[in-house]
Amino acid sequence: MSDLVIREVKNDGVDAPQDFDVAFRLPERFAAINRLITRDLNGRSVRPHFYKYNKDDIAKFLKDPYTNEKNLRNAVTYLYGASSHFRRLIQYFVSLSDLSYVVEPYKTDTATAKPATTRRNYRRVLNLLASMDIKNSFEKILTVCLREDVFYGTLRETADSTILQQLPSDYCAISVIEDNVPNVSFDFSYFDSRQEYLQLYPEEFQRKYDAYRKDAVHLRWQELDAPNSFAIKCNKDILSYAMPPFAGVLREIFDLEDYKELRMAKEEIENYALLVMNLGVDDDGNWVMDYNKAVKFYNNLDAVLPDEIGAVLSPMPIDKISFERTHPGTVDTIADAEQNLFTAAGVSSLLFNNAKAKNALAA
Repeated sequence: MSDLVIREVKNDGVDAPQDFDVAFRLPERFAAINRLITRDLNGRSVRPHFYKYNKDDIAKFLKDPYTNEKNLRNAVTYLYGASSHFRRLIQYFVSLSDLSYVVEPYKTDTATAKPATTRRNYRRVLNLLASMDIKNSFEKILTVCLREDVFYGTLRETADSTILQQLPSDYCAISVIEDNVPNVSFDFSYFDSRQEYLQLYPEEFQRKYDAYRKDAVHLRWQELDAPNSFAIKCNKDILSYAMPPFAGVLREIFDLEDYKELRMAKEEIENYALLVMNLGVDDDGNWVMDYNKAVKFYNNLDAVLPDEIGAVLSPMPIDKISFERTHPGTVDTIADAEQNLFTAAGVSSLLFNNAKAKNALAA
């Protein structure tokens, strides 16, 4: 979270509230964003699209993460909702920080600073941080960063409330670093089919969207004004594209799901049974029992059997063919897959109630 910095107002003994107000006071359209409508149930709503990726898709995306940036982001977003292991892994790393903060004067000359001015500016910073609800808002930012790598946001602030509004990642990019903070470049074609959303964004978006409509070729991507808009990136050493921090464990997650499906299929197969009615023959090849009577007995039996049990009438013995493991040791492939997943993520599986690992330690 070191990338999210507050543009500090130097306290050199001169009261300069205009600088602070210019940096943070954005009252325009704040009422709209303060009560954000996420779904218009009586009107047109944008339905999210989901796609279940497989291991081959993930392997292809990882070969060219720059081209497949959007696909990787969609894959981790899908898995965050579909895989409890992946979600718990992200939430574990988010919970490692209690998001506490300390406020101290910056570049204050104690010889010339005015105590009243210092206290006033100090209270303003405290009020700003309190209105940002850091423990709640920044937890969401951390979740997005650890899941997708980049959080794109814009700051909406008034005298008594502050909202960090997330921007759509598919229409954002990083092209400039200013004051060690990545700035956001926004694709304004986003509003071509969503013009009703413009009222939920700062005045800057309406102004720049009007400019885009006049010159869609050269002004499709425009840099948003800093410090109001910003990007927070987890992998700061890779700035040209987003690379989800845990993209490397996606294949282990798919392995785990595959093993679960295999075990379910195995258990379903083991629930089936076959009853064989052996209609023997004598040395001359004649039926020992009247064939028509045997068929009647077979039909009576087949009519009362449940779906999991089948019946067959055979003149010869039928041997059972089993695919169960014959060696005495039992291998829990799901526990192994879970262990591999958490090992690849660099955390102890004991944190996530891995029974096999606990039993090994207990032994």
